[in-house]
Amino acid sequence: GKATGNWGDGAPRTRVPTKFETVRVVPSASEPDASRKMLEDADLGKYLERTSVKAKETYIDLKHISEEMRAHQGESGAYYIL
Repeated sequence: GKATGNWGDGAPRTRVPTKFETVRVVPSASEPDASRKMLEDADLGKYLERTSVKAKETYIDLKHISEEMRAHQGESGAYYIL
């Protein structure tokens, strides 16, 4: 179905508002030392610990959700499988 609200008249009812407050990157489980070095070399080392961020509110459009997985598309158009 369709809805009204923050994302406009006719927005899909599977649209979920999202706002990131913190971010954290996690090194690879199979190569943690090399992964940590890569992140630090890319100036992302500060995000190895939970870090507060200022981000605008956005949304995701749910494509599939079950106990095993979730698939969604972000406002940017990128797809995510979790």
